[in-house]
Amino acid sequence: MNRADIEKYTVQAVEEAVAKFPLLLKSAELQRSMVNALTSGAGEMFLWVKFQLSRLCRMKFELDILATLPQLAESDLDELYRDTYNSIFLTGSNATTVAIRTFSWLLYIREPLSADA
Repeated sequence: MNRADIEKYTVQAVEEAVAKFPLLLKSAELQRSMVNALTSGAGEMFLWVKFQLSRLCRMKFELDILATLPQLAESDLDELYRDTYNSIFLTGSNATTVAIRTFSWLLYIREPLSADA
């Protein structure tokens, strides 16, 4: 893995986010700023880019995104996992119950599961 792979992935992920959230991510300058901030903070962590982009897409205003970009590098993957985990509890009681049961099940399995299992 190298920086070029991370940058290519980040460009593609931002383009997909723009397609999914066209009203939120409409300026080309914002897209470039996002790609630069995500690429510089990612190191070699593709998942870090994905989680950060998800966090950015939950914001409602471009000014909020721009204000957040310089702070992205301060977040490590553990913090992003916690943020994602905590967001599960905002999805409603049924979704939360399913998520907790799924996580519990994954934590208690004794061996890797096959596709058949």
